Amino acid sequence: MTSVPQPTPMPGPRCLSGRPLSYALFAIACAALMVWGKYAWLHNDAAAEACALGAKGLDCTLRPVLGELMYRKVFAWVAIAVSALAVLRPKGVTVIPAVVTSTFALAFYNADPGAFAAALTVVAIARCR
Repeated sequence: MTSVPQPTPMPGPRCLSGRPLSYALFAIACAALMVWGKYAWLHNDAAAEACALGAKGLDCTLRPVLGELMYRKVFAWVAIAVSALAVLRPKGVTVIPAVVTSTFALAFYNADPGAFAAALTVVAIARCR
């Protein structure tokens, strides 16, 4: 009998071990932490009022910086850059920060470019499989 040679599967760029559910749970956990930080820290009325009345501290120093970064959409542009790198080099070292920065951009009001970064992150995760 002649045996038919079987093609050897090409190894793909496996970047993360686990199932897609674990990716989704990780993204949900990141988003939940960032939304909690946004509402517990940034939208805290008592802290905003204290800063407006002249309180000094790290909280009152970082609040306007974070507002300016959100206004300039810095979080989204960083997320797009990290996600594009993850698409080009789909490894765990690039995909995990892409998930984190994409959810950070979405949580901090950079919705349109943040959604594009999230879509790039999904493509990077798909390329890992």
